[in-house]
Amino acid sequence: MRLLLNLIYRLLWMAFLPSMAWHWLRGRPLPEASLGRILGLVPRRTSQRPCLWLHVESLGEVNVLLTLLPHLEARLDGWDIVIAAGTSSGHGLARKRVTRHRVLFCPIDLPLAAAAVLDRIRPDAIVVVESARQPHLIAAARARGIPRTLVNGRVLARRETGGGLPPLAERQMLQNYSSILAQTPEDAERFTACGVTPARIRVGGAVKFDNVQTDRRNPDTQRLARLAGIGQDDIVWLAGSTRRGEDQIVVRVFAAVAHQFPRLKLILVPRHARRFDHVCRLLERHEIVYERRTGLETRGANPAARALVIDVFGELPAWWGAAHIGFVGNSLTQHGGQNMIEPAAYGVATCFGPHTENFQDVVSLLLRAGGAAVVHSEDELRSFVRRCLAEPRFAEELGLRGQAAVASQSGALERTLAHLDEFFARMARPDCRTLTFTKTQRQPALRAA
Repeated sequence: MRLLLNLIYRLLWMAFLPSMAWHWLRGRPLPEASLGRILGLVPRRTSQRPCLWLHVESLGEVNVLLTLLPHLEARLDGWDIVIAAGTSSGHGLARKRVTRHRVLFCPIDLPLAAAAVLDRIRPDAIVVVESARQPHLIAAARARGIPRTLVNGRVLARRETGGGLPPLAERQMLQNYSSILAQTPEDAERFTACGVTPARIRVGGAVKFDNVQTDRRNPDTQRLARLAGIGQDDIVWLAGSTRRGEDQIVVRVFAAVAHQFPRLKLILVPRHARRFDHVCRLLERHEIVYERRTGLETRGANPAARALVIDVFGELPAWWGAAHIGFVGNSLTQHGGQNMIEPAAYGVATCFGPHTENFQDVVSLLLRAGGAAVVHSEDELRSFVRRCLAEPRFAEELGLRGQAAVASQSGALERTLAHLDEFFARMARPDCRTLTFTKTQRQPALRAA
């Protein structure tokens, strides 16, 4: 099986070569990070200081990382920190938010590329946030004796991987971690079922519950609300992370209720950049006056606009703070759902579709508390929005129950940091620098000797 997997990866590698040659012959720049990802040709790290490799996949994991990063910086004074992102959106957000450390694309998971990147970066430890689709990278790290831990860990639902990792490859990758801090007991059981020794697994909760803003008066939300011209009497319905099929439903529902509620505004946040123009055309087709987020900085808000299309990445958490009614996309279509913690934490009256396999723990929590609703169709979504508009008390109570449910799950950040303290303290590579603890009043900070 391993030989077959390696053959498949090599064939994928070769598939990139014609595109690279075409760009080179036409005098065009190569696609972003193509050589670095395919060949592992990242610039060498020349520093002799110890180095931590932080691995994230996409936007959600980057947001968790941004919560952990200040604590890691305090603990690892004198270390180099390298952040490797698996997607363009994750890489872009990390580059935007992290200026102090090196941010790169993680290599395409070819054996030679993974080995080359590790040899050029020379990390002393690897911390993966939530999940990774990098079996060769983790295997190469183990072969080099680099300690590896997975924090905020969960076993990806099969649909979420998009067929990218065969079950055997995923099991082998998980077995190669030195330790795992799972989000839930159910995740811990799935890790055990994948062959991970139970002694290497602990349950720490989900940092995503700590990594949320609850105050609508936070500076980012207030700045965006002013930029969009959202008034105190406006009612904002936000549809976040929508996919093909959901965009059309949201626009039709808004068109059906907007005339009855003139203070209602729609904020639409497509999940992928390729959907931005399509969503704008949908609004034009329904004769809904709209603006694009990228135009607000230069043209200012249009008082006549009823809809706003967010055509940038990384702002959705702050926009949720401006919403009163929320629909979490990626859930009416069979793609596993999207993070519904952020709107619930603000007290938004939140709904989502039935396809939320990747967030079952969050869904169960919110539904048990009566803090969210499931809509199965366009008709049910329209009924939900109408009820929230016609019965403000219903919307307010739904939001408050959701907010309380999220607050009840706090504490994962503290447990994650304790796990990382133990992980660094137990690092036992023969060539690893000696670590000493510097005690503070609150938590120990690791320093390189």
